[in-house]
Amino acid sequence: MNNINGNPVGAQPTGVALGAVSPSVVTLTDAATIATNAALGNVFRVVLGGNRALGAPTNPTNGQQATWVVVQDGTGSRTLSYNAIFLFPGGVAPVLTTTASRADLLSGIYDSVADNWLMTMADETPVEDIRSVARGLLTGTTAEPGRD
Repeated sequence: MNNINGNPVGAQPTGVALGAVSPSVVTLTDAATIATNAALGNVFRVVLGGNRALGAPTNPTNGQQATWVVVQDGTGSRTLSYNAIFLFPGGVAPVLTTTASRADLLSGIYDSVADNWLMTMADETPVEDIRSVARGLLTGTTAEPGRD
């Protein structure tokens, strides 16, 4: 007996990855306006070397989910503005962490009908703090954010 795709019922669909999937991180070039080619991946990383703007991504696909890891350089206190294509909850763009070498996570889903990225920002826990807590979970030790 076959399902609607013509595959035997209970068979593993082709093209489905099993186990953990680790997408490669696309490094973005730091510039006055940061360019993202969405066709290159779903996870993007940039180190801010000054006050910057995140430009409208090129080549997105409808429903594409993307995450931007935005890292302060060694100086910190860098700001990021956003192209109007990025829509944040309540219409308010997030303020980045200002601590040198810390990171923020911005995530969004592309809506091709409205030509907008529906965005959210992680809970403002810097990536380094998340790693510290994760290490604690893996090793069975107590880890507090900002104390590793």
